[in-house]
Amino acid sequence: MNRTLLVLAVSLAACSTPKGSYKGKLTSATTGQPMSGIAMVMTATPLSPEPTCQKFQVNTGPDGSFEIPGLCADSEYVLNPGVDSVLLGTPVKVKGGVPAATVAELKGWEAPKDMGVYTLTGGTFVDLVPNTQVGYYTILKSKEEVKYPYTIPTNPAAVTTGTWLVISGQRTINEMHTYPLIESGPRKFGPEDDPKKSVAWVYIGTKFASDTEFERVESKPAEGKYTDVTGVSQKGDKRVVRYIQADAFPPAWYSLMGEKAFKTYVINFGGAPAPKADAE
Repeated sequence: MNRTLLVLAVSLAACSTPKGSYKGKLTSATTGQPMSGIAMVMTATPLSPEPTCQKFQVNTGPDGSFEIPGLCADSEYVLNPGVDSVLLGTPVKVKGGVPAATVAELKGWEAPKDMGVYTLTGGTFVDLVPNTQVGYYTILKSKEEVKYPYTIPTNPAAVTTGTWLVISGQRTINEMHTYPLIESGPRKFGPEDDPKKSVAWVYIGTKFASDTEFERVESKPAEGKYTDVTGVSQKGDKRVVRYIQADAFPPAWYSLMGEKAFKTYVINFGGAPAPKADAE
């Protein structure tokens, strides 16, 4: 009899634990449109010993709204999308046992499945591939090298209003550098006693004043024009994705590549005209 009363008392205590709730509305950070049908998961951290307090999941409605009831007092929760295709810009931590007084406005970032380089337009990704090879010349009277694209693509990926350049994966972000394609008249390269003559062409991140006078130029996205979003995949792996706006660089054609790569992505930011070069 005493044992039964004890079990009953524990059960009543669990049932009487104050409950809270959370209300949110999920909107795309890139389009401004509601994100519907997205699983939103609230997980106690650390996990509560009470199974009914550990984890909650609901889907967003047509307008991106959702409500999660039953959040237990004495528990703290972390909110994350329950899919790998969406990341939240900032972590959301919630104290249980407190009824929601307002609707939290959340920004969701569409995320690609794999590491790589993409354009994102209207919530749709295009997986980019390098579109030309990279050549190297030795600058006249110097031991330094200059990079150049073998060809100038006729229709490179365009990042204009409404489109984002997306770089997925911390390693990819770290490795990729952005350089302007800079026009130059005919140049001489290589050994001074037997130089190689080049027609008017474009060079990757190097501006020539003469065959021997040059300036290195690397472009970085303007402050406030790109966002690094960190999240956790459903497998528990850390994810980092960089989103670069169309106006992050002055309108021009750019090379996106690793420091010693032999292929490059040529990307047109801002719908700029093609750089001028002669046919080799």
